[in-house]
Amino acid sequence: MAERCVLIINKMSGRTDKLDIENLTRELDVNSDCDIIYLVEKSRLEDLSSYDKIIACGGDGTLNGVLNCKISPSAEVVYVPYGTLNETAAYMRRYSQDSISKVGRTGKDYFSYVCASGSFTPLGYKVGAKSKKRFKFLAYLKSVIGEYKIWNIPARIELDGRVIDGPFTLIMAINSPSCFRFRFNKMFDPDGDGIHLLLIKSPKRRGIAGAAKMFFLFFRAFFIGFKKLYDKKNMLFLPVRSFDMSLESPTAFDLDGELYILEGDLKTECLPPPFTIKIYAPKKS
Repeated sequence: MAERCVLIINKMSGRTDKLDIENLTRELDVNSDCDIIYLVEKSRLEDLSSYDKIIACGGDGTLNGVLNCKISPSAEVVYVPYGTLNETAAYMRRYSQDSISKVGRTGKDYFSYVCASGSFTPLGYKVGAKSKKRFKFLAYLKSVIGEYKIWNIPARIELDGRVIDGPFTLIMAINSPSCFRFRFNKMFDPDGDGIHLLLIKSPKRRGIAGAAKMFFLFFRAFFIGFKKLYDKKNMLFLPVRSFDMSLESPTAFDLDGELYILEGDLKTECLPPPFTIKIYAPKKS
């Protein structure tokens, strides 16, 4: 039986207008009767289990959609990075890797490089497709000031017998050396069996004092970064294989640039991907 193949092209991703489909299918040796799916609006793929090979062209959110789709464990996924940030593909190229060896999962939802809630995280899913196509990375910078807000996430984090209570202004599980191109995770190991957890407590004071406190915490985290475990009263950064998170109410999370509403008790862990995921490095256009 001939291999069933599908080519998924996210038209909303930052750079897919530069995609040469004919050249791509030739280089990937795709048969002529390959199905093509164009994504033209915010919608999630659901069932690709009938395909043996899935080629996904887009950004981190496109990869996330495929990762959380129903796919046969024996299928091969080829991710073609044509998004704005392409964080997963960027770190894999940096470490000369051509296939994804580990991903994160919180509850039942997978993520390739980040699962986060709190200050600045809505930038991942709020910035529009037209803006990203026109301004590329600058589209995110335009919205930074509007997202300079203190969050109060009433959550409870348990790891290795330790309990950390909120409220938090940022909860982040990261499987990458960088996020929004800030290479702050200097402890990242592409061959390790874990991810990293960053927790930043909400400043108790509001107004200018709270905003100033938040600035110094975020500056310490993302501009200075972490070369080793950091464990202070208001901020914690450490490697983990898993942790348990209890959310008091439905909370908006950014998983690889996609909006998820999470609630209740969730286990976040690092594990192998549910199917083979290879990265194709397109020639620069």
